[in-house]
Amino acid sequence: MIPLHEVSSKAREVKEKLLSIQTELEHAESQVEDLKLVLKETNKNYKTLLGKSKHEIDLLKTTVQESSLEVENSKTTWSQKELDFMNSLNNSEEETCSLRREVDRLIGLLKEAEQEAHASKKEGSQLQNLCKFANNTLKGRLMSTDQTNDEHKEKSESADLEYVHLKYNSLRFKSYMPMDLVGEFNKDGVSCSVPLQVIIKARGSGLHNGKNHDNGKNMISRIVV
Repeated sequence: MIPLHEVSSKAREVKEKLLSIQTELEHAESQVEDLKLVLKETNKNYKTLLGKSKHEIDLLKTTVQESSLEVENSKTTWSQKELDFMNSLNNSEEETCSLRREVDRLIGLLKEAEQEAHASKKEGSQLQNLCKFANNTLKGRLMSTDQTNDEHKEKSESADLEYVHLKYNSLRFKSYMPMDLVGEFNKDGVSCSVPLQVIIKARGSGLHNGKNHDNGKNMISRIVV
């Protein structure tokens, strides 16, 4: 048989081991509870992070979709702009060709106008020279006509003056002539055509110097036209 004190000693050892194990178990349970709390908090944090990540992923997806749509729109816009640019370039080339043709046409018209202006200028110069010649000729003729008119006027005035002097002197001449000579002088019709110098000469050579009637008659017969 096993002694009692040995049994008691073993029982005491077992009891101590049991208490130690129980203490360790309680400590382990406490750690498990702590781990559960940590795990719960970690899960909560992960869920929060996961929610935020999902939200950010959704935002990124939306942004990517919008960017893709903008890229497509940009491609469409740039394609349309490129097409418009090509059309504008073609139109510009056509307009440039049209403008060149128009410029060439205008240059041709300008040359024609210059030629016509040169011809008109030459013709105008010829007409101007002709007008100058005609004007000079007309002036010459007018001057000649004026000179002729002046000469006629001078002759007419001289004739009128001579007529007045002749008329006056003929009256005085008659007053000195005998009656028979006056009658012969009047019937010959020379009272208006006998020059003044002839009458004065007749008076000085005959009547005024007291010569005879025959000398006076001879002088009168010489001055009769």
